[in-house]
Amino acid sequence: MTITYDDFTKLDIRVAKIISTEK
Repeated sequence: MTITYDDFTKLDIRVAKIISTEK
């Protein structure tokens, strides 16, 4: 299983949204 930069970016955005909603 390889993770491309695009997949990593999408994951990063998803995590950022979760963090912003928790605060």
